[in-house]
Amino acid sequence: MSNLRALASIVLPCLLFTLNWGATNAQYHNFYDEHKTEKLTWCTMNREEQWKCKNFTVALERDRALFEDDFFNVSCYQAFDKDECIIMIDQEKAHITSLDPGEVFQAGRYNSLVPILQETYEGGFKNYYAVAVIKSGTMSDVYSIRDLRGKQACFAGVGSQAGWTIPIHRLLKDGFMEIVDCNNHVKSAINFFGKSCAVNSLVNKNNPIGDNSDKLCNLCTGVVPGGKCTAQDPYAGFEGAFRCLLEVGDVAFLKHTTVKEMVSSKEFKSVTEDRFELLCPDGQKRPLGEYRQCNWGLVPSNAIVVSSAKTTDERKRIERFLLKSVELYSTKPLGDVQQQSNDPYDQGNRYDNRYDTRYDNRYDTNHYRQCNWGLVPSNAIVVSSAKTTDERKRIERFLLKSVELYSTKPLGDVQQQSNDPYDQGNRYDNRYDTRYDNRYDTNRYDSTPRYNDYGNPGNPGSPYSNDRFGGFGGSRYDSNRAFGGYDDPFRTTTRSTTTTTTTRRPFGFYDNPFGVRNQTDQDRDGNQTLYERFELFDSERYGSKINLMFSDITRTFASIKEEEQNFGGYLGDNLEIIMGVRMCPVGRMTLCVTSDAEMEKCVKMKTALKAQLIKPEMICYKGHSHINCMQAIASGVADVSVLDVSDVYTGGLRYELIPFLSEVYNLGQPEYYVVAIAKEEDPSTELTYLKGKYTCHSGINTAAGWVYPLAYLISNGWIRPYGCDSIRAAAEYFSKSCVPGALSAEYNTGIPYDNMCDLCHGSSYRYCRRDASEDYYGHTGAFRCLVEGGGHVAFAKHTTVSENTGGKRREWWARNTLNDDFQLLCPDGTRGRLKDYHTCNLGKVKANAVVTRGGAGYNETQINAYINLFTIKEEEQNFGGYLGDNLEIIMGVRLCPVGRMTLCVTSDAEMEKCVKMKTALKAQLIKPEMICYKGHSHINCMQAIASGVADVSVLDVSDVYTGGLRYELIPFLSEVYNLGQPEYYVVAIAKEEDPSTELTYLKGKYTCHSGINTAAGWVYPLASLISNGWIRPYGCDSIRAAAEYFSKSCVPGALSAEYNTGIPYDNMCDLCHGSSYRYCRRDASEDYYGHTGAFRCLVEGGGHVAFAKHTTVSENTGGKRREWWARNTLNDDFQLLCPDGTRGRLKDYHTCNLGKVKANAVVTRGGAGYNETQINAYINLFTFSMFYSYPPYHDLIFQDATRQLKVVEPKDRRYDRYVGKDFMRARRITDCLAGGSQITINRMQIALITVLTILSARILL
Repeated sequence: MSNLRALASIVLPCLLFTLNWGATNAQYHNFYDEHKTEKLTWCTMNREEQWKCKNFTVALERDRALFEDDFFNVSCYQAFDKDECIIMIDQEKAHITSLDPGEVFQAGRYNSLVPILQETYEGGFKNYYAVAVIKSGTMSDVYSIRDLRGKQACFAGVGSQAGWTIPIHRLLKDGFMEIVDCNNHVKSAINFFGKSCAVNSLVNKNNPIGDNSDKLCNLCTGVVPGGKCTAQDPYAGFEGAFRCLLEVGDVAFLKHTTVKEMVSSKEFKSVTEDRFELLCPDGQKRPLGEYRQCNWGLVPSNAIVVSSAKTTDERKRIERFLLKSVELYSTKPLGDVQQQSNDPYDQGNRYDNRYDTRYDNRYDTNHYRQCNWGLVPSNAIVVSSAKTTDERKRIERFLLKSVELYSTKPLGDVQQQSNDPYDQGNRYDNRYDTRYDNRYDTNRYDSTPRYNDYGNPGNPGSPYSNDRFGGFGGSRYDSNRAFGGYDDPFRTTTRSTTTTTTTRRPFGFYDNPFGVRNQTDQDRDGNQTLYERFELFDSERYGSKINLMFSDITRTFASIKEEEQNFGGYLGDNLEIIMGVRMCPVGRMTLCVTSDAEMEKCVKMKTALKAQLIKPEMICYKGHSHINCMQAIASGVADVSVLDVSDVYTGGLRYELIPFLSEVYNLGQPEYYVVAIAKEEDPSTELTYLKGKYTCHSGINTAAGWVYPLAYLISNGWIRPYGCDSIRAAAEYFSKSCVPGALSAEYNTGIPYDNMCDLCHGSSYRYCRRDASEDYYGHTGAFRCLVEGGGHVAFAKHTTVSENTGGKRREWWARNTLNDDFQLLCPDGTRGRLKDYHTCNLGKVKANAVVTRGGAGYNETQINAYINLFTIKEEEQNFGGYLGDNLEIIMGVRLCPVGRMTLCVTSDAEMEKCVKMKTALKAQLIKPEMICYKGHSHINCMQAIASGVADVSVLDVSDVYTGGLRYELIPFLSEVYNLGQPEYYVVAIAKEEDPSTELTYLKGKYTCHSGINTAAGWVYPLASLISNGWIRPYGCDSIRAAAEYFSKSCVPGALSAEYNTGIPYDNMCDLCHGSSYRYCRRDASEDYYGHTGAFRCLVEGGGHVAFAKHTTVSENTGGKRREWWARNTLNDDFQLLCPDGTRGRLKDYHTCNLGKVKANAVVTRGGAGYNETQINAYINLFTFSMFYSYPPYHDLIFQDATRQLKVVEPKDRRYDRYVGKDFMRARRITDCLAGGSQITINRMQIALITVLTILSARILL
C-alpha cells in the first residue's frame, strides 16, 4: 500500500502538470484558430503608399505572435483619393485610414466615420500650425493679406484644414474676400485669387451646381484626363503645394513642418530653407522658425478613422494593435512626451512586464526531467533515399546555413557528436567567431548615416538606442538577423571583404516589389543581399513622396476618449472654422406656403437643407392664401413664395413682386401647354360646345385652369362675357364645376356662384379653397375631378395625365387609369392623343415661378442667396441626399433600439443605389443605420440573412417562397403597384405587328423571361403552359420542358447551379444580353433581367413574347424611360396574349392574364431569429424629395412634374415680361374686356390689347 501511495504521489502531479500544460497549449492554438482570419483593410491613395502598406503586412505576418490577441490580418486597398477611401470604409469594403482634420469633418458629417487615434509628434504634441509660405524677397507689394487678391496661390486641396479652410476662413472673416455663393466658398476663392492650384475644386461636392470656373486648376500640372486638379496631381497635398510654390506660385498654405520636410527629402536636397519665409496674417514677413508667432491657426494632428459601425471593443482592439505596431516598428525617439492621463485605455505599460511572470513556470525543468515517461529523439528532416550522399550533404549545409542566418536563439551547451557521419560536430563550432565577424559591422552603413551604429544599440547616437526591447542585443531583433527581408523594394546592399556599397534601385524597378524576388546567397567571400527593417513612420525608401500612411514626423498615437470619438469632439474649436467658411450674408429665407400639407413639406425641406449645411436657413411661414403670401412678402414677413404665372401677374401688378426662379418641365424651357382633357369613353364632349357640361379647373385665376380656357371661350364667342365678370360668364355657361377659390372674396369680388364649387371635394373649411387642402385644387386636382368627380372636361397642364396614370400615383382614384383612357379636346372641335399637345392646345404659358420683393425692396445679394439655396444640386434636385426614384425620407426619431440594418443586394447597380439610400438616410439622421451588403445571388442573400450577416433583402414572391421554405425568412413589407394591393397580374406581352404569336401555341418561339423561378417570368407562364397541355412536363424538369418547347429564350439564372440542379440548356440564355460574367445572371447586371429586362428583350432582343408584370409596358413606353431602346416605343405598339388564344389591349389585364400574384416583398429572419423590435425599426426606414408630394396630396410647393429650377434672368424679373404677351392677352380677355354677347378677337384687337399691356406696364414703372 505504501508503494502504491508513493507511486501515486509521483504520477498524479506529473499527470496534472501534463494535462495543465496541454490545456494551456490548446488554449493558445484555439485562440489563433479563432482569430487568424480577422481582417483589417487599410485604404491607401497612391502607389507608394500601397507599397508601404504591403511592407507593413509582411512585417505583421512575420511578427504576429507578438501581438497576442490584438493581431489583425492587414490587407491594403488602393483608392483614387481620400474621398473614395471614406466611401469604401463607409461601405465596409475597407476599414481604416488616416485623415486630415478637414477630411475627418467630411467623413464624420456625411459618412459616419469616427476618429479613434490621432498622431502625436515629438514632445507629445497633438497639433501643428497652419502657415502661409512665400519665397524670400518676393511679394513686396503685399502689406496686408487683403493684398493677396489676384495672387497665384498653392493650396493643399479644397477641404484641407491647414491648406484650405483656415486661410479661406481668415480672409472671409476679415472681410477681404467677399462671399459669392453661400453654399460654395470655392467660388469666393475663385473670385479673390488669380490663377492658382487647389485640387478638387471642380469635383461634385465642391461644385454642387457645376458652374465653378477652372481658375483654381490653372496652375495644376496633372495629366488630363483624370490627373489634373485631382488627388493624383503633382501639386496635390502639402508636398504638392510646396512644389507648386517653388515652381510657379506666389504663396502656399502649408503645415509649419512642410518646408523642412521637403528640403530634407531627396528630391529637394539642393533647396535650402532660407529661400522661404512666412507671411503672417497681419501682413508681416518672418523667418520660417517663427511659426509660433506667425501662423494662421492651430490644427489638430491627423486622425486614424474607422466606421462608426465598429463597436467599442473593436475600436479598442484596433487601438491596441496600432500602439503595439508603434512599439515594434518605430525607432524614432518620443521626446519629452506629456502624460496623457485621459487616455481611456492607458496603453503606457500594457506590455512592459508581460514576459516577466505570466509564463515563468510553464516549462520549468524541475518538472519534466524528474517527471517523464521516456526520452524521445527529436524530430528529423527526411528526404528520399534516392538522394545521393553529395545531395544530402548539400541539403544539410543549406539548412544549417539557414539556422545560422535566420535564428537568434542561443545554442546552449552543444554536445560534440563524434559519431556524426558528416562530422558536423566541429564544422560550425566557431561559425560566429571569425568567419562572419563583420557581417553587421557598423561601418557597412557608413554610406547611409541613418544606420550608423546599427550594431551598437547602446550608443546614445544610435537610432535604435530607444528601442523598447533595449536595443538589438539579446532580443528578437538581434543584429545578427537579416530583419525585414522584404521591407525595402528599392535598396540593395552588397558586402565584400573590403568594401560596402549601398545603392538605391531605380523607382519602380520591380513590377511587383512584394512578390517573390531573386535573393543572392552569401558566398565564401561574404557577398550577400540584405534588406532593411520596416519603419512605420518613414517614407523615404518608397520614392519621392513623404508622409505615406502617416505623417513622417509622428512618434506615436494618442487615444481619443470614447465620448469624443466623433468629428465634433476631435475638431474642437476647429469645427467653428469649418462652419465659418459656410458663412452667408443672408441669414435666412422665409418661404410662404398656403396649406398644412405644404407646411409639412416645407418643414421637411428645411430639415433636409440644414442636414446638408445649405445656407441661408429656410424658415416656413403659412399664409391663408396666395394673396396673403404676396402681402407677407411685400411687408417683409416672408421672403419668397412659389406662384402660378397668373399670381405672378397679380403679385407684380399689386405688390411689386418679381420672379427670379422658374420651374422647368419636359419642354426644357420654363413653360407648358394648356390643354383640355376628356375621357375617351365620352365622345359627346367637345371644346366648341361645353354649355351645360361639368368642368374641372385647377383654381380661380390660374393660367391653365381659368385664364386661358375662359379667354379662349370668350374670344371665340362661345361664352357671353358679362363685361369683366368672367366668373358669372362661366357660372351661366357651365352646369357644375370645381373652381377652387371661386367663393373667396380675395379672388371674387362680385356675386358668389355656388355651382362653381359644386364638384369640389374638400370637407369643412377646406371646401373649394384655393390651396392643397382642397382635393381638386391644382393640375392634378382638376384631373382627379375628371376621373372621380363627375367632370366632363379638365383644364390643366399638358403633362398632367401622364404624371398620374399607369401606376405612377398610388392613391386609389388613380390606380386603374391609363393614358389611353383620355384624349385632348382641340380648338377645332376634333380630338387628339395625349402626345399631340403641340398642336391640340389652348396656348403656351409660362411655368410657376419663385417670387420675392422688387421695387424699393429689391436686394441682389438676397436674390443670389435664394437662388443658390434652391438650385444646389443633389442628384436631380432630390433633397435628403441622393435617394433613388420614388423614395421619400422619413424624418424619424433620433433614438432607436436597433443600431443598424444590413440590406443585401445582388448587383453593382443595386449596391450603388443602396449606398445612395444609405447616404441620404444618414444625412437625415434616420435610424437604424443602413449597411449595404452585396451577395452573389438571391439565394446567397437568403443565406446571409439566415446566418445574421445581413438583415433584409427585397425578393420576388417566388424567392419569398424559397426563403421561407429553406431558411425560415418572413416577409414584412410588400410593394404596391397600381392595384392598391400588394399584388399584380402576370401577363404575356407581344408586339402588335406580330399577329402570328399566340399564347396557345408558342412552340419554336423566342421568349423573354424576368428570371428563372420568378413568379411572373417563370412560375406562372410555365404552370399555365404545362397545365393546359401545351408543354410536355418531363416530370418536374420545367427547364428541360421549356428548352425543348421554345427555340431561344433569355431566362436569367437558367445556367446557374443554384437554380438549375439539372442539365444546363444553352438555348435558355441565347437571347440574353449581359457581357462577360454578367451573361444570363439572375440580377441587374444582366440587361434582360427583371420585368423591364424581359420587356427590353422583346423590344430589341428578338423575342416574340415577354412574360412580365401588367404595368411593365406603360412604365417603359411613351417617353417614360430615357434609354435609347425605349425611346420610340408606345403603348399601342404592344398587346396582351390571352389564355383563350385571343389578344387584348394593355388595359385589359384584368381579364387577359395568366394569374394574379403577390408583389415583391422585403424579408428578414423568422423562426428563432424573429425580432419584432427590429422589424418595426426596419419598416420605418424608407424616404423625401423636393419634387414629390406625399399622398394624398399633389404639387406641394413645387409641381410634382418639375425636373429642375431655372434661374430667371435679371432683365426678365418683371411680372409682365415673365408671363409673356399671350398670357397678358388672355388675362385681359377674362378680366377687362366688356362688350356684346358675341366676341371674336381679330388681329387688330390683339394688337390693341398688346399696346394697352405695354402702356400699362410702363405706367406702373
